[in-house]
Amino acid sequence: MRLAFSPCPNDTFVFHAWTHGLLDGAPTTEVTYADIDVTNTAAERGEFDVVKVSYAALPWLMDRYTLLPCGGAVGRGCGPLVLTGGDTPTGLAGRRVAVPSERSTAYLLFRLWTSGQQPAAIDVFNASAQDRPGVRYGCVVTQARGAGLRSFLSAGLSPYAHASHALYVCISQLAARLPKDRLPTLDQPQQAALRQAFGALPRRRDNDGIVPTLSQVWGQVVCGVWADHLDVIGHFHNPTHVPPHFDWLTSGSGHTRQDFLATWDAIARFMFQPGDGGSDA
Repeated sequence: MRLAFSPCPNDTFVFHAWTHGLLDGAPTTEVTYADIDVTNTAAERGEFDVVKVSYAALPWLMDRYTLLPCGGAVGRGCGPLVLTGGDTPTGLAGRRVAVPSERSTAYLLFRLWTSGQQPAAIDVFNASAQDRPGVRYGCVVTQARGAGLRSFLSAGLSPYAHASHALYVCISQLAARLPKDRLPTLDQPQQAALRQAFGALPRRRDNDGIVPTLSQVWGQVVCGVWADHLDVIGHFHNPTHVPPHFDWLTSGSGHTRQDFLATWDAIARFMFQPGDGGSDA
């Protein structure tokens, strides 16, 4: 059996018994040691029977591989580190950062971690950017129900669901770090729409698993929906529907196809409602 994993101590420990013939009845292996970026890419081509990959690469692989309930190396207090050379920087603006690969879990978590630390250049852009006259701005605001027993149980017995739930727990905690000075000022119609959708105004820490909920508000609130970031583009749990929907991020949001259709119906109504001749954004 063709097996590939990285030579890092986590992987060599996990696969030691199998690759050294210590498991009775287990098939013999032809082992390839490679960097995680190499194994991610090789898995996309289906080059190995069993392959260690990044959590962040899973969405591109689940059509040809099944996730095994072992080998995970990310969790609370266990994950990638950001290392600096020399002095400790107070911010990352203007800094060069090396990452393992574009689809590595480390890079995914790094992007989410830095999302609340905008560099000064972005501050200047935001201060100078104005709404274009004649354009109606609308937004869909999403909020997940938070990581806890409900979201854990929603994973059921699926190894993939539990892996994606672990990832959801990590990134939702990062998304909850919206700085107070980044909170938008909501007008009365926006507040009313959010209260109607969620029963109360979202708090600063509330998010959809990837993006802070309050940071999504811009212009008219077309609709507010209980969903994670991927639910609203069709990645929720409904595998028996034709075409099927597969839940990429197990958040326990409870998002259904009916919610999905209602969201996109609201978007279509906003886009085609009579206006003043301007365009929509």
